[in-house]
Amino acid sequence: MTRQSLIVSSSVLLAILAGTANAQFLVQNRLAITQIETVDATGAIVTASNAASRVRVREFDRSGTASGTEILVNSGAAAGSRLTNSGTASSEGAITRSAGSGRFLSFTGYDAAATTAGVVATLNNAADGSGPTRRVVGQIDTWTGSVSYANYGQSYSGNNIRSAVFDESTNVNFTAGTATTTGGVRSGAAAGDTSTTLLSGTLTNTRNVNLFNNQVFASASSGAFQGVSLISGGTATLLPGFPTASGPSAYDFFFASDTVLYVADDRVTISGGLQKWTRSGGSANDVITGTWAISNTFNLANIAGGGFAGLRGLAGEVVGNVATLFAISTDNRLVTITDTSNAAAFSVLATAPTSTNWRGVEIIPTPGTAALLGLGGLLVARRRR
Repeated sequence: MTRQSLIVSSSVLLAILAGTANAQFLVQNRLAITQIETVDATGAIVTASNAASRVRVREFDRSGTASGTEILVNSGAAAGSRLTNSGTASSEGAITRSAGSGRFLSFTGYDAAATTAGVVATLNNAADGSGPTRRVVGQIDTWTGSVSYANYGQSYSGNNIRSAVFDESTNVNFTAGTATTTGGVRSGAAAGDTSTTLLSGTLTNTRNVNLFNNQVFASASSGAFQGVSLISGGTATLLPGFPTASGPSAYDFFFASDTVLYVADDRVTISGGLQKWTRSGGSANDVITGTWAISNTFNLANIAGGGFAGLRGLAGEVVGNVATLFAISTDNRLVTITDTSNAAAFSVLATAPTSTNWRGVEIIPTPGTAALLGLGGLLVARRRR
């Protein structure tokens, strides 16, 4: 083979691999939504109850049309590789993209079979991670569609586990939830099967956890922590300017930059919806300096009319300094808004099917280039032979 023909073949092979990388199981830049389904003994979907319920992750395009691609998470009888949510616990079901390549989507639940009654109140107090009802972080590989399960003991016993984010650089899951002694923000090895480490005992009623600029942040409605806090050094520091008195009800959040933060608030009043917070003063890239203040609240009319709907799930992106947000409303709709001005309005994209509940939404990431780089190395090696 001549050098010229080898280069041509290499180019073709790179193109083939690039096409393969783009043919990931969940299509890049579409939306992933967690759908909760309470089922009866036959597996038929019924009216939501507090029993352990199935989790289905569905793919939608940006117009709100289901693509037909979905993952029904295991809710069967075998312990250790299953995950369910409460059918009526509206604080559960968040879905979060991993920090790093964004390849993985994380969500949380219980190592309990579907139809298990009162699953939120089940205990999880074994230090070795053996149960009795371990809390679980489920992780979808968007390239392949495979689901893995990390099971944790001594976490959120007798109460909710609500959200998780995976740090690819450290192979650690960060989780948020509530419990008297085992709640708050915690961390644990992605492999699971052990107890998790408490990162902040100050926050008990934590809701969503995420990573920004390699730091851990969590939303809460907990005592003097009403909003978004930085979790570091075993303590929580409320972003300056967020309220310390009860009232707000923050859920998912999205840092558009170190000076712009969007927060989903589930109050069904004019104060709820999508809050835009902006930071003035302080140091560049240091979000706990300066002062944060609400610059606008985008409201969503209730589906029944005559009031407002709140938001819980939230995903966002910034293109050309303009933020576009996708959210799940308290009345079970997928909505979107592009923040071009304070007068920007929501568009309704889709509504959850009857007897199901939508909880979280995330933008599916673009495939990484690691495989392409690996192939490039192989081709260089071939040229040297």
